[in-house]
Formats: sequence, C-alpha cells, structure tokens
Amino acid sequence: SHCRSRVAIHHPRERERERESRMDVIESLASKCRVATAHDGVLNSECAYTFHSPYTSPKGIVVNLWTFVGSVEELALPHDGDAGLFVRIVKSRVEKTVPEKEESCEETALSKKVTKLGVGVEGGFASEDEKFDTVCSYSIVAMARADGSCAVTAEVPYNEDSKSALPTGVCLSADSVIVHSGMAVVIDLAALGGFGAPPPGR
Repeated sequence: SHCRSRVAIHHPRERERERESRMDVIESLASKCRVATAHDGVLNSECAYTFHSPYTSPKGIVVNLWTFVGSVEELALPHDGDAGLFVRIVKSRVEKTVPEKEESCEETALSKKVTKLGVGVEGGFASEDEKFDTVCSYSIVAMARADGSCAVTAEVPYNEDSKSALPTGVCLSADSVIVHSGMAVVIDLAALGGFGAPPPGR
C-alpha cells in the first residue's frame, strides 16, 4: 500500500479569514499599548530575567507594549489570565560579502590606511561592526497566559507593508520601543538629577 502525504491547501479566502482573525485579536488588545518617552525605561536589547538578547535565538525577545519590559516569550506575562501586546525583536549579524577583486583592493588600501595600533579608531584597523551587517525583523505579538504558561494567540509581521492594517496606537507604541535608546538614556537622565542637560553657558 502506498502512503500519500496530505498537503493542506489553503484557499485564499481561508488565508484572508485567518489574517482577519489575527488582526481582531490584536485590535482587542490595542488599548494595552503606550508610547514610550525618553523618560521611560525601555528594555529593548535584552531579557529582564535571563541573558537572552534579540540575537540569541530565532524568536529573539518580546517587549511588552505597556510596561516596556523585554523578555523571552516564556516569561512575558507573570500571572494566569494576563494578556497583552508585544513587539518581537529579532536580530542577526550577517557577514558583508565583498567580491574577491574588491577585497584584494580593499586589503591593499587598508594596509596603506592603517597608521595606528587600534581597532575602530581613525587610522586603525576595521572593527567587527564594519565587517558585518545587522539584519532586524519585527512582529506584533498578542500573548495570553493560562495554566502557568504563555502562549502566542496572534502574530503579524511588522514592516512598512503591514503597518497600514494595524491600529495606529499599536504602530506608535511599537515604533517608540524599536527606536528607543533603551535603559542608557534613563541612566543618563538619572545622573543629571532628572532635570535634563543644563542650559548652554552654565
């Protein structure tokens, strides 16, 4: 007897219904979003509870769009019955590809250019950042916690094409988290006594 593999064929209308269903879930949680300001502590570069970062795994980290706390998916919501919206941040470093001819020209130029024993300084060797590109991807994630574990209830890619279909408040919140300087700016403001930089000339 021959075994036939069954391939699920999704009708375009069915796919559209699935997409609408995901959007409905996200819209129902849109009120659980805030726009981050410079004074907010936004943990968008690492998990608050583990050593994970957006580079660690294909799932990256998720940042709560209400509390601005970043974490791994499993630790995103503390209590059963909780639900919320998150922006997933995934990053990877991809080595820049340089054609062989260009590479040999670059090496020659580099050997002439290097005048200091240093990395990433003017007249020094190229830093690792100059050899790699950072590829970032984002998505809006709706999550709920039940029976002691967090589950993704809806997820849609977040890019220029998908923004128009998402609620404006969700987009503003996600953008504010993505472009935020993170905890560094809050630490700097705290060092200044919370009053910001002194006026020029003082």
